[in-house]
Amino acid sequence: MSLNLKNWFANTLALALMCFGLLLITGVASADAYDHKMTVSPSSQSGDPEEQLQYTITIENTGDNDDTYDMSVTNSTIPTGYTAFILPSTLSVEEDESGTATLFIKIANRTTNTAEGGDTAQVSFKSKSQNSASGGKTKTQTASLTVNNVYGTTLTPSEGEKTVDPNENVKFMVSVKNSGGNTEDSVTISFTANGVDSWDITPQPSTLTLDINEVGFFNLSVTPDIEAIAGLKSISIVSTSEDGQTVSSTSVTVKVNQLPALQVDKVGSSSKDVEAGKRVYYSFEVTNKGNAVDTFNLAVDTSTLPSGWDASLDQDKISNLGVDDNITLTDVLVVKAPEDAAADVETQIIVTISSDYNASINSTYTSRTTVLQNYEPKLAIQGEDTQSAKPEEQVNFTIKITNDGNGEDDISLSLIGGNASWGQLGDSAFTLAAGANDTTTLRVTPPKDTEAKNGYNLIIRATSEDDSTTTTRNIFVNVLQIYEVSVQVSGDSSKKGDPGDELTFEMTIKNKGNGEDTVSLSLEGEKASWASIIDEVELTSGETKTVNLTVNIDDDATVGDNDIVVNGTSEDNPSAYDTGTVKVSVNKQFKVDVVVSSKSGDPGSTVQYDVRIQNEGTGVDTFTVNVDDYPTGWSVDPVSFQVEDVEAGGEKLVSLNVSIRSGEDNKAFTINLTASSDEAQKENPPKYANKTVSIITIVNQEYWIDLSVADADRTVEATVGVPVSVKIDVDNLGTGDDIIAMTNTPPEGWTGVDFSNPFINVAENGQEEVTLTITVPESTSKGDYELIVKGVSDCDGCENGTKSTDSITLTVKVDLSRGVQVSTDVTEIEKLPGSTATFTIDVKNTGDGADNLIVSILDDDLGWASSNTTSLTLDKDQTGSVTVNVTLPEYVLDSLSNQERTALQASSYSITVKVKSGGDLSVSDTASLQVDIGQIYGASVEIVGANTITSYPSTETQASERTEKFTFKLTNTGNGQDSVNVETIATTYPDEWNVEIFQSSSCTSSFSGSIGAGQSKYLYLCVEPDQDSDIGNYSVLTEFSPNNGIDPAVQVSVNLEVASPRRELSATAIDSVKEIYPEYEGSTTQNSVKFKVKLDNTGSNDDIFIPEVESTLEDGWEVSFYQDSSKTQSWSNSGVTIQEGELDDLWVFISVNDESEVGNETVKISVRNEEDDPNARQEIDLTVVIQRPEIVIKQSNIRIEIDGVFGNASQVKDGDTVVVYVDVENTGSADADDVNVEIYYYPKKSPTTQQEIDELLIAGFELDDAKNTYIYQLYGSSGRSTNIKEANSKELVSDDWLIKGGEWYVEARADYDEDNDNGEILEENENNNDARYSELLRVKPDLQITAMRVDSKYAGENSGTPNVDDTVTFTVTVTNAGAADVDNSRLYITADTSSENVRLKDRTNQEYVLFDLDAGETQEVRFRWKAQLEEWTAFIAEVNPVCDDVDIPDFTCESEGDGFSEETGRMFDELGRYSDNVWPRTGVFEQSEVPVEFSVLPDFKIKKVVMDPTSPQVGEEVDITVTLQNIGNADWQISSKPLQVKFEDSTGTELSQQVSESINKDDTTELSFTWTVPDKDNKDFLTLTWTIDAGTGSFEIQQCNDCDTTNNGDGTDNDEFVVEDFELQLQAVLGEIEFINTLTERELVKGVPLLIPVLALVALVALAIPLAVLRRRSGSSSSSSSESEEEADGEESPGEEPAAAPPSKISVAIVSTIDGKTANVKVPSNMPVNKLLQNCVGKFPLPHANFAVMLNGVAVDNNLTLADAGLTDKCQVDLVPLE
Repeated sequence: MSLNLKNWFANTLALALMCFGLLLITGVASADAYDHKMTVSPSSQSGDPEEQLQYTITIENTGDNDDTYDMSVTNSTIPTGYTAFILPSTLSVEEDESGTATLFIKIANRTTNTAEGGDTAQVSFKSKSQNSASGGKTKTQTASLTVNNVYGTTLTPSEGEKTVDPNENVKFMVSVKNSGGNTEDSVTISFTANGVDSWDITPQPSTLTLDINEVGFFNLSVTPDIEAIAGLKSISIVSTSEDGQTVSSTSVTVKVNQLPALQVDKVGSSSKDVEAGKRVYYSFEVTNKGNAVDTFNLAVDTSTLPSGWDASLDQDKISNLGVDDNITLTDVLVVKAPEDAAADVETQIIVTISSDYNASINSTYTSRTTVLQNYEPKLAIQGEDTQSAKPEEQVNFTIKITNDGNGEDDISLSLIGGNASWGQLGDSAFTLAAGANDTTTLRVTPPKDTEAKNGYNLIIRATSEDDSTTTTRNIFVNVLQIYEVSVQVSGDSSKKGDPGDELTFEMTIKNKGNGEDTVSLSLEGEKASWASIIDEVELTSGETKTVNLTVNIDDDATVGDNDIVVNGTSEDNPSAYDTGTVKVSVNKQFKVDVVVSSKSGDPGSTVQYDVRIQNEGTGVDTFTVNVDDYPTGWSVDPVSFQVEDVEAGGEKLVSLNVSIRSGEDNKAFTINLTASSDEAQKENPPKYANKTVSIITIVNQEYWIDLSVADADRTVEATVGVPVSVKIDVDNLGTGDDIIAMTNTPPEGWTGVDFSNPFINVAENGQEEVTLTITVPESTSKGDYELIVKGVSDCDGCENGTKSTDSITLTVKVDLSRGVQVSTDVTEIEKLPGSTATFTIDVKNTGDGADNLIVSILDDDLGWASSNTTSLTLDKDQTGSVTVNVTLPEYVLDSLSNQERTALQASSYSITVKVKSGGDLSVSDTASLQVDIGQIYGASVEIVGANTITSYPSTETQASERTEKFTFKLTNTGNGQDSVNVETIATTYPDEWNVEIFQSSSCTSSFSGSIGAGQSKYLYLCVEPDQDSDIGNYSVLTEFSPNNGIDPAVQVSVNLEVASPRRELSATAIDSVKEIYPEYEGSTTQNSVKFKVKLDNTGSNDDIFIPEVESTLEDGWEVSFYQDSSKTQSWSNSGVTIQEGELDDLWVFISVNDESEVGNETVKISVRNEEDDPNARQEIDLTVVIQRPEIVIKQSNIRIEIDGVFGNASQVKDGDTVVVYVDVENTGSADADDVNVEIYYYPKKSPTTQQEIDELLIAGFELDDAKNTYIYQLYGSSGRSTNIKEANSKELVSDDWLIKGGEWYVEARADYDEDNDNGEILEENENNNDARYSELLRVKPDLQITAMRVDSKYAGENSGTPNVDDTVTFTVTVTNAGAADVDNSRLYITADTSSENVRLKDRTNQEYVLFDLDAGETQEVRFRWKAQLEEWTAFIAEVNPVCDDVDIPDFTCESEGDGFSEETGRMFDELGRYSDNVWPRTGVFEQSEVPVEFSVLPDFKIKKVVMDPTSPQVGEEVDITVTLQNIGNADWQISSKPLQVKFEDSTGTELSQQVSESINKDDTTELSFTWTVPDKDNKDFLTLTWTIDAGTGSFEIQQCNDCDTTNNGDGTDNDEFVVEDFELQLQAVLGEIEFINTLTERELVKGVPLLIPVLALVALVALAIPLAVLRRRSGSSSSSSSESEEEADGEESPGEEPAAAPPSKISVAIVSTIDGKTANVKVPSNMPVNKLLQNCVGKFPLPHANFAVMLNGVAVDNNLTLADAGLTDKCQVDLVPLE
């Protein structure tokens, strides 16, 4: 095609395009150019209140052109409380394409009337074409929704706990609120509880129907059953909504009160005999009759205990006795008589058993003990029994020896026990009379090198001449101690940390003294509260212990150094102390908090907020405060300000004034306030520390009411009983509707004052009328009465408001007078006791109007008067009557009180009747009444004592001896003074007898007859028969006549029997059977028993009685008779006189042979009178039971209690408190007294070295020759004595044993004597006195690692890698499944590097961390490792390893462990259980199913190369900047291993630059090269290569192999940066020839001269000019048409000018509408919008990621690039939240 033809074609095309464009401009367009369809999906949804629903709106462009649509919601269709919007709000859709937008509809909250269950809503929206001028359409659609029913209730009990007795009722009032529902709910109430099956529990009511937010109430009625056990019961109350699914619950607690009760029953006899100085035992049973497990305390009442007696309880408490359970306390009460106790003395001892819960609930057990006789020697210490001395220093004790027996005794003294060699006695032999005493001196010298300890014991033994009676006395020597303490810091004494960090220091505590000491540890210093340390350390002499000082830096700590002093002080000697000091340095931190409270205010007012800006960082800081997002029309002052120089931990108060818009709605509004740390932003790199809070302002409703009444109605004329009404106007002057509560305050007693409506609904600015009706009560007095009417608005606090309350005062005028008149015809009546006087009283109402008259009786002190009525209602001038009865009680002395008796003995009884007006109580009248009391007469007589007496006058020569006496009691039963005539009438006795009545028991002073009312006198009838009176019965009749003999007499008759003498005897053995355990070679006193026989002379005269032995005695047996138990007065062979009717004791002593066999032996004795009268003779059988004890300890009878619970050896753990229980049995037939029992333990492994022996001795162990080992006594220092009844057992309980690690045998033995194989008690079997506990107590630890984890950020699929010196925390869970505690156990962690396996070091630079772990406990042990440059794999944790494996020296392994390392090779012996000491057990350490491996290495990559100029010409010098980045996981520091970058240009030029600064992780550094572009004739292009040289061999810098996620390799895969086909450009040459030569000679590509493309370029420019003109006129639509036409022609327009390319990077200002912050970034223009959004949300602290990007207020498409979305250089976009 020729050039002219081309020009013609181009011109023609341009003209056609111009015409087409002109046609469009004039508006001639197709009718279908702009049209669209709009649909919504789904069209209808359902949702819960406050749920946001989403609808997808689809716009289909059915027009012929691209179009843009404005999307909007029709606000009038949005229901109240709902929100609706569309994003994006503008939508561009190309021709024949579809686009979508999202409609968001948020349902109102549940309390809004539009969001109730079942409510529906239809929201309309539209899409409007922006080309509406060109025919674009607007479409409308509707989205529907239905609100779901939701349910939710809240239960709130008024009280959480109540107490109640069994079978009593208690009610809990519980409120239930429909707090979460949006519809009416029928709520069902139920309950659940355990252990209350027999209780009566009922909700009242069980169903409630509640509207939204309505509160209902119900009572939970609870009645525990009568047998309810005391304690707490929790009852869960459940409310179930009507959907059957939604429930809420609460709980209440019922505390059943404890009602203690008990019952005590005796077991066996409660009356026993005891020898002097001996003990006797009593048993009883206690039953818990209360309703709860109870503890009962036992106490002996010693207040009446005679001097010298001892009464004690083997058990003073019964613990935890179950309901209706009983316990028999065998031999629990031990009663000991004194040595000098008098025989036959009976002592009563009362034991009180009381409830521990309520001591007033108690019962008693009473024992009665009768003394026999005994005697023993006694030892006493004059002065202190404890003295202190240094080793080799002598102290003296004065010993007093007393013979408390009943005869002379040769007493010898000796020293016994392990420390006997310390002492020397002055005199050791004494001969003392009974009751005599003497003294001697004991000199005690502790040996050299004695360990300082208190309570060294020496035992003094006194032995009587019989060599069997002994007593001992202990004296004690305290060896003085030297005290010295050392406190030092082990390791680093200075450490750093952040607030909240925990630092640990090791403190070494040493006891430099010569004895055991407890060192108290305390902390001093200003920051001592940060630290914690154990309270005390127990140390033996010379012992050293290391304890941890843990410092938890306070969260509010400030930057700086702080000293904490550890003070160690000896508890026994406070002057011995030492200190150690550690330094804690607090690092710098930034943190801010803002505290502000919500407030409320009225519309148009200004609310001032006090804002506290708190510096929670560690240093002084300044904070910038910004306020934004406050409501329209409001103002805030200030909006932005600074708070300067706030101290660390301090705060400053600033004021913020918020002005509320006038007329604002009554609701809550939110304002955002953000405080940012200025100092944090000054850090390099900057840090960001800020805090945003919401300030809530609640706009109040204004309440204002006014009450008014017509002036004429303010004074109300009222008549009694006639209603009167007053109209009151109520005005609402407030800003909203109101409900006014009307109240009135009437005069007291007025009940007829009522409103027509007490609650009035008054609209805003409205007025309502209420009627007040007043009815004056009948009893009202005349006068003016004030009545206050008050109205209160319906709001909290309205009661105290100035405008929300109003009141008016009405005056009620009442005019009335009152009067009463009382009269009676009879005012005085006479009556006898037992009768009633009746009075009639007339009462008249003399006042105005009806009145209620009140009748009362005054002066009726005894309540004898009564009236038939207490009130009368009478009309004016009406008269009524009242009957008053005065009833005198019968004069019966036994049934009358003293006051009644006195009144009836008086002459009269008076009362007053008073009648008062009910209308005016000050108006009254009275009447006085009197009853005259008449006198009655009477007498009564009773015989005191016997009414028949037997007399033996023939044997009595004296008249006084023959006189017999009868006693009478005479009582005046009348109510006045009387004279009673007494007359004795002879009936059958002879006249010669003297018979007379006397007032004195000595038969003197005759009776006059006078006796007062109600008084009694004792009279004596004395009868003296003759000595020769005949045998027979004689009666005497006596008469008593009251009223001076006028009234009938009362009679009594007595009998006197005259009899001949009678000889009789009654003999009773108090104890006919006596037991004895004869002692071998014992004295007759020791081997004898005594019987007490009660002799009763039941004859009529004194008599002489003689005892005799009737049986034949065994060899060596003797019987003797005495008058007393102490054998001081024998029973004479000629007999002893016992008076008639008297008792006497015959003591029978039977001495037995000491070799007597076990069994019963009966001795028969007889007692007769000297005449040997058969009626005065008795025989008695006395049985002697020969017995011997048998002491047995069985293995099965040894039990252990662990921390209060019985268990076995497998349950014992280090630190437990073990108590050993041993049942010692006496299977023999005799009681065993003073049985020595020992309970002890000893190590399985006997000590073999002197050090081991010394350690045991220091711990209190003693060498036992019988066991040939060292034992520790748990039951006294060398056992304790106890008494065990025959065929019985005694449970003995050891002292507390605090278990320590080791293997221990536990044994018990009884009656052990190191000097006598048979002990001190003779038994048939001496081989069953000891036993060993059935199990060996193996108290050893068992350490197990059960889990290990690292910080979560370093574990899992997307885990990070620590940087160099970053702290990696390994948390290892260690369980001690064994029995022994471990202290200072070590945790090691090892790992593999690229070349070896190494032990990691804790951040304290130790290869292990120490931890303590008690038996049975689990602990998380943290190993904090600072990461080092290396490739780390195969992490393994191990506790208690083999010492040699981790290079622990043998000495350390032994001394710091449990001492068994020679056998186990480890610090702690775990009995071979070591398989669980390692984690992981197999394989590699994984977390979240991913192996834990750290590549703590750098990785270098050439990030970019910049050349200046970018297109240099040949020969031009180029500055090259190479950016080198560390993309690895670790910082890289400059070292002896050099790092450099080499440059090659493929022409032989090589340049290199060495990196001269360290490169931290993710940081970059720049290297500069200067290069001159070479001129190579044979090359048009160069290859430029930059290579990282990280060294080789030993100088190679190891790099990460997998840090480059785009290209995994070996760490060097990214070390090269290549620019290929770098074009060599020749410099331009001036001049025409050179230019032409260039065009013709230079080639663009090989074979194509440069001239050809130049000409083609000129042609393209010529064609582009007309096309450009056409495009500018036609616009975008005509361009589309042109493009369609060009495509139809199948040709491409060569003249179209390409669009200008966007800049490679553009500057964008990004503004967050949440906090107003702006970020200025420079980003590629081809970056997608959503990528920019993600980067922003990831980098800046925005609340959530659901944002839209707005450009000039219009949302842009997130899928476009920045350039396509219209972003240009230096533009601004806003980030707007979608919700």
